[in-house]
Amino acid sequence: MFGSALLYSGLILAAAGVLLTGAGLLVPARESRIEQPESQLDRFMPRWQFHEVHTLYIDAPPEVVFEAVRDVRAGEIRLFDLLTWIRRGGRALPEGILNAGDREPLLDVATRSGFVWLADDPPRELVVGTAVMAPR
Repeated sequence: MFGSALLYSGLILAAAGVLLTGAGLLVPARESRIEQPESQLDRFMPRWQFHEVHTLYIDAPPEVVFEAVRDVRAGEIRLFDLLTWIRRGGRALPEGILNAGDREPLLDVATRSGFVWLADDPPRELVVGTAVMAPR
């Protein structure tokens, strides 16, 4: 008797989870807008749907940090190779952002393979972007 009640509760919980997930996928994300552009990124992306902020204080001059960002290779970014391997399904691809190798800076590989420099304002900001067509 107790086992069937537990099973019934589990099925109700699973069904509620599926319904909630379905509802979450159907509800569109709210759009936010920038009132007054403060950066190059604001100029290129004045509207967005998701907002995330990360802060990391680095005890170095901005010029040194900016140069480190420009020079970082894919192998120096934790989990980058694993995540891009998963994204490409383990397939071997020509050099590009999903198969960046470790010979040269990631930004150089990216801007040679579909990404473009939108802003390069050392040592304050750099913006790189690409256009992606969503499937129908």
